Amino acid sequence: MKKRILAACLLVLLAAPGIGAMNEKAQGVSGTKATPDTVSASTDSSDSIKEKAAFELYKEVVEDAETVDEEYIVPAEAPVPTIAPVSIDIPSPTPTATPAPTATPVPTQAPLPTATPAPIVEESSETADENVKVDSVTGVQLQYSAAYNVSSNPLTRYKGVVSFNGHRETYYSQRVLPGYGLNIPGRHVADDGTVRDGDGYIVVASNLSYMGRYTILLTSLGPAKVYDTGCAYGTIDIYVNW
Repeated sequence: MKKRILAACLLVLLAAPGIGAMNEKAQGVSGTKATPDTVSASTDSSDSIKEKAAFELYKEVVEDAETVDEEYIVPAEAPVPTIAPVSIDIPSPTPTATPAPTATPVPTQAPLPTATPAPIVEESSETADENVKVDSVTGVQLQYSAAYNVSSNPLTRYKGVVSFNGHRETYYSQRVLPGYGLNIPGRHVADDGTVRDGDGYIVVASNLSYMGRYTILLTSLGPAKVYDTGCAYGTIDIYVNW
């Protein structure tokens, strides 16, 4: 575009003397009536062509220049305002305290009633003496069922006969002689197989001339009492369940 403008300016300068006349001709064409002098002056075709070409080029250059000015005039950009950064203080969130777990109340158990201890009754010496019976004749504590231990050589079912405390001992069994007619209170069989009464005396038979009925004596198996008869003199027959 700049080269075209420069070329147009050069042509205009070369044809400058005829530009004014061309303008006048143009005015004459537009409204002024031509004179013979003017027509004869323009007969020179060479000068007229140059002037016309220069005039046309001038118009084109002027129009192009206006167009260029319109196209290339860029409005100045308004300065962009600088926005200063704004500092915003965002408060830190306050930590929420976690509530402590609530303890589950433990149901209170009603106290159990306290058992009233039974009163302790001290046993009198008299009662104790009643429970523990000692035979006054033999000096041996009576046992209801427990075996007595008064001799190192007691009568047994295998020995059959022993001598003890100045008399001769033998035995007879209620399995052979049940003794239903005997009056024996609390009759029972003890742990050692002897037949005893309710006080713990061993039931024995004796010659009534030697020892009378209900006589208390000491045998090799323990304290005894005479409930039966039919023995030889000096013999004590012990009643057993052997």
